[in-house]
Amino acid sequence: ISIPAKKKEKTYVALTNFETTVRQFQGALAKEPDRSLIRYEKVNRLINSILRASRQSDYVVFPECSLPRRWAMNIAAKLAQQGISLIAGVEYYDHKNGGHIIRNDSLVSLATRWPGYPSNIVFMQPKLCPSHGEAELIRKAKARQYIPKNENEILPIYEHGKFHFGVLICSD
Repeated sequence: ISIPAKKKEKTYVALTNFETTVRQFQGALAKEPDRSLIRYEKVNRLINSILRASRQSDYVVFPECSLPRRWAMNIAAKLAQQGISLIAGVEYYDHKNGGHIIRNDSLVSLATRWPGYPSNIVFMQPKLCPSHGEAELIRKAKARQYIPKNENEILPIYEHGKFHFGVLICSD
């Protein structure tokens, strides 16, 4: 997948260490994500400290299942205005509203000036294979994990300017 971006000699990545508790993980699986003010403020403090850093990052990376999808989209847009891309594991969400098929995705937001102003192009890359413990939790929740059948969704290589990368989620 090729996205136009300014070609740079060096690429800087802010790799976060952001805690997702077992309770938050299970709450997202039970369709009760933790969108508390305390958690929101922690995320915002981390993002703002990255934005204030003396060296601007080109990419910000969050761990698997670490951000509610709703927040991740807003964070991606905010970072894109600064020319920063986001790769983040989003919490479980319903594949089809009200269904029992859940998704565990990485949000890949690539900053670009392609339309002539700062913006981003967003991809939701699904996890292909749950870990053994995760599969058990999904089974206990009487759900199934979405597994893509379309070959275009399976482990793409992203070309963002001169920077090429792929995303693997946990047991993929």
